[in-house]
Amino acid sequence: MSRLRYLTRTLVGPWGAVVVAGLEIANLMQRGRPWRGELVWTVDWLGIVFFAAGPVLAGLSAVDAARITRTESLPVLMVSPQPWRAYLHAVAWTAGPASILHLLAFAAAIAMGWPEVASSSVGWGMVGLALLAQVSQFWWYAALGSVLGRFLSPVAAGIMGAVGGLGAFYLLGSGEGFELLAVGGSTVSRLGLTWNGGYLGLQTTLLIGTSMVMIVVIGGMRGRRPRRNGVVAMGILMAVVVAMLFGPQRRILAMEPDPPTECFWGDPVVCVYPEHGRIADTVYAAVYEAVDAARQNGYGFLVSEYVHEVSRVYFPQDADTKGVGTDQLLSGQEWDDFDLIWDLVTPWHCPEIRDVTAPSDIYFESMEALVFTWLTLLDEPADPQIADLPEDLLEERRLDPARARETKASLDTCDF
Repeated sequence: MSRLRYLTRTLVGPWGAVVVAGLEIANLMQRGRPWRGELVWTVDWLGIVFFAAGPVLAGLSAVDAARITRTESLPVLMVSPQPWRAYLHAVAWTAGPASILHLLAFAAAIAMGWPEVASSSVGWGMVGLALLAQVSQFWWYAALGSVLGRFLSPVAAGIMGAVGGLGAFYLLGSGEGFELLAVGGSTVSRLGLTWNGGYLGLQTTLLIGTSMVMIVVIGGMRGRRPRRNGVVAMGILMAVVVAMLFGPQRRILAMEPDPPTECFWGDPVVCVYPEHGRIADTVYAAVYEAVDAARQNGYGFLVSEYVHEVSRVYFPQDADTKGVGTDQLLSGQEWDDFDLIWDLVTPWHCPEIRDVTAPSDIYFESMEALVFTWLTLLDEPADPQIADLPEDLLEERRLDPARARETKASLDTCDF
């Protein structure tokens, strides 16, 4: 405890843990925690904190490096015959606590998503590699701040370190292709996707390598072999450039488009993915409520044999199977009637609806007519456009069963 008290009085880097802890907690609690149950989404969601945590750690590390460079401002215990050791010591106490907190946040996220997360088809080894790539970035940002701080006063170093960290985040982490600081940061489902192991392996190697260059090699420029250190630094930096140009270009890869397997064997059969088991009952209840309304009013032909939850890569492949998206439910929101019925009518098997070019106006007119008709059949339609319409206008706009059957047939045959 006395050593920790000494370090927090001597260095400012360890105080970054307080900021990181706040960011991790806030990140875990926002938007209804929709990532629960999905391993890839959980890890990539945790990456959101690097937007703020990286620059903060870079700024604090820069302050410590500036003070170490002016050794008279620190106790003699921080001074070493090998200059880089003092910088490494400071970087470790900046990035180390942040790394531990990030792993604890991951453990908390797994607990929140249990037991559904155990059903993930992504291996835990790949999860560990993705986490290692993220944690390595804490060290990279701290090392960057350490480099910048050696040439500035403590105040200027803190400002330039934070600005440099933020600039690095955008320059090296928010583009396309291979990005050294890519962390995911996804706010949408990753179901059906996995990481590129080659990408993560190369990224982690380069993060560790460039961090060591910034701490040890550049930190030792005042040592006995500055020319050799300069050659090593240039070599590793060139490797980063080559990797960004010719390395793996996709961090995320598509898995096999497998259909969901957790099913309620009613009529129709409704299936969701095991990772989303926590919303299964809500999906079943909403679908069967819409189905019962259609059948009780003579529109049973609108109901398909199967209803499957869709993923990022899987969509139903025949007219007898409809798909539903569950983004609203995953975020803890109520399922909008319009969105549900739209999904139940959509001809997911038609490639035209996912083409770069939007379908024709006939498609949207047919969809809107069928969706409106089905919505009017619900006992208490939540859509204000339906609930507030006079009965005579409802009857006028509602398709009769024969017309609705014809419209559905044209959609199911992709005739639009």
